[in-house]
Amino acid sequence: MKTITAQQHRKRIIRVLNHIHANLDTELALIDLAELAHFSPFHFHRIWQSAMGESIAETTRRLRLIRAAEHLAIGSSVVDAAVAAHFDTARGFSRAFEKLYGTKPSEWRSGIHRSAGSENKKPEQNLLPVDVYRMPPRSLIALRHVGPYRCVGSAWETLSLWARERGIYENISAVIGLSYDDPSAVPATALRYDVCFEVDTEIEISGPVRALQLEGGMHARYRHEGHYFDIGKLYGQLFHGWLPQSDYSNAPAPCVDEYISHARVAGRREIVTYLNIPLCKKTSSLNLSTPIAQ
Repeated sequence: MKTITAQQHRKRIIRVLNHIHANLDTELALIDLAELAHFSPFHFHRIWQSAMGESIAETTRRLRLIRAAEHLAIGSSVVDAAVAAHFDTARGFSRAFEKLYGTKPSEWRSGIHRSAGSENKKPEQNLLPVDVYRMPPRSLIALRHVGPYRCVGSAWETLSLWARERGIYENISAVIGLSYDDPSAVPATALRYDVCFEVDTEIEISGPVRALQLEGGMHARYRHEGHYFDIGKLYGQLFHGWLPQSDYSNAPAPCVDEYISHARVAGRREIVTYLNIPLCKKTSSLNLSTPIAQ
């Protein structure tokens, strides 16, 4: 494929992706989207599948489910969330939601709506296998999400779209999330999380995206194999189980989630995420609620 053709295809795909983002409440017919992209429906479906790794219908459904998760987080009922996501039945919505998020909508809703002081209650004192290592500095592009940690899906989609629009999506070498606050000490609506890409190319930063330098340093790393839904519980086990019995305190820096494989391309049990806690020698009583310099 000639470079100019690939660029034209990317621009057309992005035009349609923007349209889907802006029109999730309307019926999106393949023939209309193909016309917007100036392709025949047959060729457009093949090009989209190749570029996005999923069909038009799957993209639309996934984006609606991400929005539904956010609606549930602010108190919408499962039935209302299902209707807003264009599902005919709550049962069908629940199946699709659980496939994407690894939990039922009702469990997601109740889990998000714990009070600020109990969202991350002290877990069982299980000692997880941890590797202490020195993380190298990393140069990232980042987009800030403020709100419940489980509702970062829209931020990831926005950053992905930003990268696609600039033709750098294929140059992403690492997908990283940075969590700054302790859910047991900070209200869910004020939690800070940066969605980040490490990109192997020089790029111009613009809009809501910013450049971010991750300093690296000593970290405790745990390899998590399973759905993202379990990450909050596992961090609790690391902070309340492993850390107090170690020779370290956590340093005033964000925790680092490094996403090795993605739920969209891996089975639920094949999703791999490295959970990293920044460390310093045990000389103080710093904790994750300590303010972090930005």
